[in-house]
Amino acid sequence: MLEAAALGATRIGHGIHIVQDAGDMQRARELGLHFEVCPSSNVHTGAAASLATHPLREMQAAGLSLSVSTDNRLMSGVSLSSELQALHEVVGLGLEQIGQMNRAAAAASFMPKAACEAALGAISAS
Repeated sequence: MLEAAALGATRIGHGIHIVQDAGDMQRARELGLHFEVCPSSNVHTGAAASLATHPLREMQAAGLSLSVSTDNRLMSGVSLSSELQALHEVVGLGLEQIGQMNRAAAAASFMPKAACEAALGAISAS
């Protein structure tokens, strides 16, 4: 992951194993890397044992920039809404935490600046 950042990456897909090294988490935070995590997909591939034990909370506690996605909706059988609902019900994420991740997703997107600002405004207004 840090090798990808050295090559210019700013967004990291999945990247949940970063929790295995506190130094790497600190460096990722310093670099402003954004992690797009896909909890159900991580469970389906065996990267995480379950949603309840997914390292999303640990990544949040470490101050990493995070957003949630579905990875492959067809294979995982989830929508973004159902993924967020499961994180609320199983992991205990609150609306503020979900909103924070949605704002982080917009801020880390590759949209033009005006579109990014509009998205951030719409998220903050909801």
